Amino acid sequence: MRISDYMIFGQLFLEIIQKINPEKCNLLTSIEKLENLLNLLKKLAGQSKGSIHSDDVVAADTVRDNAVKAAFNYVEACQFRNREGYTEAAELILSVIKKHGRTMYNYSLNDQSAATITLFEELNSHVEYQQAIDTIKSRSWFNDILKYEDEFLGILNKRTDDLAEKQEGSSFETQKEIRSTIEDTLKIIEVMYSMNNDDELKHSLRLISEETDRINRSVKSRKSDSKIDNVSSN
Repeated sequence: MRISDYMIFGQLFLEIIQKINPEKCNLLTSIEKLENLLNLLKKLAGQSKGSIHSDDVVAADTVRDNAVKAAFNYVEACQFRNREGYTEAAELILSVIKKHGRTMYNYSLNDQSAATITLFEELNSHVEYQQAIDTIKSRSWFNDILKYEDEFLGILNKRTDDLAEKQEGSSFETQKEIRSTIEDTLKIIEVMYSMNNDDELKHSLRLISEETDRINRSVKSRKSDSKIDNVSSN
C-alpha cells in the first residue's frame, strides 16, 4: 500500500469509529492515537521539497475542484428550473452532497478524496438517488468528478512514491503503527459486537469491511496494471 492509501483508508476508518456511541464501545484512546498517527504521516509526506510532480498535483487538484464545483452548482441551479421533477430531484441529491461536504473542494487533498469516495458510495447505493441524477440530466457532471478524481490520484500517487523514497524509514514505521492501531481497534469492536450483538456496531463493521475490500481491490488493480506495463515495455 502507498502512503496515500494509508491516509485515505485511515481517514475513512477514523470517521466510522468516531460515530460509534462511546457508551457502547469506548474508542477514545484509539481515536486519539489514530488521529496523531495520520497527522504524522501527512507531515512526513509533505516534508520533501521540490518533488518533480508538485506542479502537476496542484494543476490536477484545480481541475478536480472545478469539476466538483461545476457539478454541485448545476444541481443547485436545477432546484429552480421549471421542469417537471427537477426541484424534488435536485433537492434530494443536494441533501446527500451536503452530508459529505458541499465545499469539499476546500478540504485537504486526501480528505477531499475520502469525501468523494463516500459521496459516490451513497449515491450508488440508492436507486432513488440514481433516478434523481437522471431526472435532472446530471450524470455527465458526476462522471466528470470521478474522471478527474482518478486522474488526480494517479498524479498524487506518483508524487507520493517520490516522497516515500526519501522518507522511507520514518513513514514505513508510521504506516506499520497505523495498520496495528486499526487492527487492534477492529478487534475491540468485534469483541463488543460479539458480546452485545448491537446493530450500530454491526453497521460500523460492515462499513469497515466495505472500505477494506475497496482499498484491497485498488491495490490489487494497481499491481495488475503495473505487471501489464512491465510486459508491454519488454
